[in-house]
Amino acid sequence: MRVSECAALEKRDFKLEDGVLKLDVRTAKGGSVDTVRTIEDPWLAAKLQEVLEPLGADDKPFYSASTMKNKAAKYGIECHDFRRIAANEYRDGLLDEGVARADANTATQGFLRHSRFSTTKRYLTNRRLSFSKNSQKKSSENSQNPLTECENDDIIETGSEANEVITTERGARDVSGYRQSRHIILDEADIERLNGEIEAIGADKSVFRFNEGNKTGFDDDNDCVNVRGDVFPDLQSTHPRDKMSERAVFAHEYYGHYEFYPSKFKPSDWRDEFRASYIAAIKAPNLSVEDRAYLMLDAYERAKEAGCPLELSKKAREIIYGYSE
Repeated sequence: MRVSECAALEKRDFKLEDGVLKLDVRTAKGGSVDTVRTIEDPWLAAKLQEVLEPLGADDKPFYSASTMKNKAAKYGIECHDFRRIAANEYRDGLLDEGVARADANTATQGFLRHSRFSTTKRYLTNRRLSFSKNSQKKSSENSQNPLTECENDDIIETGSEANEVITTERGARDVSGYRQSRHIILDEADIERLNGEIEAIGADKSVFRFNEGNKTGFDDDNDCVNVRGDVFPDLQSTHPRDKMSERAVFAHEYYGHYEFYPSKFKPSDWRDEFRASYIAAIKAPNLSVEDRAYLMLDAYERAKEAGCPLELSKKAREIIYGYSE
């Protein structure tokens, strides 16, 4: 289950049948209503009964989603890691039973209640799992230099602890920059044109939602990209984050955030944003030379704004200046 779904559960959503706990998820992703079966575990069932016994039907037995995330972070993990572990354990079990890999993948997609296997695939392949703060510590050299792993399309692991949050200076410039107003309502003509920009970079259009959310950006809770009026650039600005085109913004959100979900970093952490712009500048197809340069410059601005300036890598120099020496 997703942490937001756990937080929303009420006593009436728990049902025990033949030793197997069934949960009615009435606030599932996408507004759907699902039923989740847990493994048969008498100890777990008994403990939950103890917790649920004194509660009213509408009472919630779990903490809020933000509280659970904070508690998990203290142990160097994320709540979503448990969902990822479940995915790998479930598929591995099917493979051990001799189920064909394609069928095991399809079953795992259903197990996770994903509408697209591309989402399931990221759970099975993208994120490393680590449960020790000590195991996530890096040398001082690596702690401020995410470039090697970035160029390998890997997860950035920087900072003295991987769950440490270093945010950009929101008072000076928001993560999204100073673009057009997010309150601009996109009309049908805007959406049609923006869909063309999404197609141009080879992104899955079903990932993008127009006129939803608070601003343009990747929505970690719903695994999608919200698009609002701030997707339009501010051509009067001199900052690369403001000047990059809508297509470049989509590349940042899709190739840098969506394809790395679930991220080990919290939203607005400079390392997460650095990676998103850096990877998009290299990986996204059909970007102009100017947009690739804006994305790469933005990556280094993220580091600078966080007080962690980095020297330009060879790849960065090639993209920004056209040469690497």
